[in-house]
Amino acid sequence: MEDELGKNTILEYYINSVYWGRGMNGLNQASKYYFKKKPTNLKTNQFKALIQILKKPDAYTREEVVLLSKNL
Repeated sequence: MEDELGKNTILEYYINSVYWGRGMNGLNQASKYYFKKKPTNLKTNQFKALIQILKKPDAYTREEVVLLSKNL
Protein backbone atom coordinates (compact mmCIF):
# COMPACT_ATOMS: atom_id res chain seq x y z
CA MET A 1 0.00 0.00 0.00
CA GLU A 2 2.81 2.41 0.89
CA ASP A 3 4.47 1.80 -2.45
CA GLU A 4 1.28 2.71 -4.29
CA LEU A 5 0.08 5.67 -2.22
CA GLY A 6 3.07 7.01 -0.34
CA LYS A 7 3.40 7.72 3.38
CA ASN A 8 1.94 11.22 3.25
CA THR A 9 -1.22 10.07 1.47
CA ILE A 10 -1.71 7.20 3.92
CA LEU A 11 -1.25 9.58 6.86
CA GLU A 12 -3.73 12.02 5.32
CA TYR A 13 -6.34 9.26 4.87
CA TYR A 14 -5.81 8.12 8.47
CA ILE A 15 -6.05 11.59 10.02
CA ASN A 16 -9.18 12.36 8.03
CA SER A 17 -10.98 9.17 9.02
CA VAL A 18 -9.77 8.26 12.52
CA TYR A 19 -12.17 8.53 15.49
CA TRP A 20 -11.47 11.63 17.62
CA GLY A 21 -14.13 11.11 20.29
CA ARG A 22 -17.64 12.47 20.83
CA GLY A 23 -18.86 10.83 17.62
CA MET A 24 -16.37 12.68 15.43
CA ASN A 25 -14.34 11.21 12.60
CA GLY A 26 -11.62 13.17 10.89
CA LEU A 27 -9.39 16.05 11.84
CA ASN A 28 -11.77 18.64 10.40
CA GLN A 29 -14.56 17.74 12.82
CA ALA A 30 -12.19 17.41 15.77
CA SER A 31 -10.44 20.73 15.26
CA LYS A 32 -13.75 22.55 14.87
CA TYR A 33 -15.18 20.90 17.99
CA TYR A 34 -12.21 21.24 20.32
CA PHE A 35 -10.72 24.53 19.08
CA LYS A 36 -13.44 26.07 16.89
CA LYS A 37 -10.92 26.33 14.05
CA LYS A 38 -10.24 24.72 10.71
CA PRO A 39 -7.30 22.29 10.81
CA THR A 40 -5.22 24.69 8.71
CA ASN A 41 -5.58 27.32 11.46
CA LEU A 42 -4.50 25.10 14.36
CA LYS A 43 -1.39 26.07 16.26
CA THR A 44 1.25 23.38 16.68
CA ASN A 45 0.39 22.82 20.35
CA GLN A 46 -3.30 22.38 19.49
CA PHE A 47 -2.51 19.78 16.85
CA LYS A 48 -0.22 17.98 19.32
CA ALA A 49 -3.04 17.89 21.88
CA LEU A 50 -5.35 16.26 19.33
CA ILE A 51 -2.71 13.67 18.52
CA GLN A 52 -2.29 12.87 22.22
CA ILE A 53 -5.97 12.12 22.75
CA LEU A 54 -6.12 9.51 19.97
CA LYS A 55 -5.39 6.61 22.36
CA LYS A 56 -8.55 7.33 24.41
CA PRO A 57 -10.47 10.09 22.64
CA ASP A 58 -13.69 9.75 24.64
CA ALA A 59 -11.78 10.17 27.91
CA TYR A 60 -11.27 13.90 27.32
CA THR A 61 -13.67 16.82 27.46
CA ARG A 62 -13.30 19.87 25.25
CA GLU A 63 -11.98 21.83 28.21
CA GLU A 64 -9.37 19.18 29.00
CA VAL A 65 -8.09 19.16 25.43
CA VAL A 66 -7.81 22.96 25.39
CA LEU A 67 -5.94 22.86 28.71
CA LEU A 68 -3.68 20.10 27.43
CA SER A 69 -2.81 22.21 24.40
CA LYS A 70 -1.82 25.12 26.64
CA ASN A 71 0.57 22.90 28.58
CA LEU A 72 2.44 21.63 25.52
